[in-house]
Amino acid sequence: VRGEVTRHDVTVLRAGALKGVLARLTPLPLSLVNAAELARETGVFVRFATSSESPAHCSALAIRGVLPDGTPLAVAGGLSGHKRTHKLVEVGEHEIDLGLTGRMLFLWYTDEPGAIGRAGQILGADGVNIPAMAVARSDGRAMAAMSVDSDVPDSLVHRLVAALDEASARFVRLTP
Repeated sequence: VRGEVTRHDVTVLRAGALKGVLARLTPLPLSLVNAAELARETGVFVRFATSSESPAHCSALAIRGVLPDGTPLAVAGGLSGHKRTHKLVEVGEHEIDLGLTGRMLFLWYTDEPGAIGRAGQILGADGVNIPAMAVARSDGRAMAAMSVDSDVPDSLVHRLVAALDEASARFVRLTP
């Protein structure tokens, strides 16, 4: 946790992050109160760090970890500008700048001409509108984070993956 928010008690952010991570790992009932204890019981290691410095955003929160299959995970959000707009600022190794919305689609693929166009055509043909998008690339791979106006069913996610070279995708519904 970085920036202005650290002037306040931010321990609830730790509990909220733990609750979100553990929701995929355990069928047990989770709350902000029992998240830390359940993390210890399930072997989830947590390091919580704060800094009043946040060079790019008013306040930022980053979560980094390793999934049970060894896959690294990193995601960061921040508050930006005088309106304190909620932004997604990092996904994996990619830095981006995209407003958070209730429905988001993430697409990882080989960086090549036409890839985003093919994805847009597939989504558009199924009536999925993309009001905002951020694209980042590194070492021949790219990631597109998209705000979408409607849910993206698994069948459509599978069609996107099949249409792109070495692709993976995930639709996420964010809840307040």
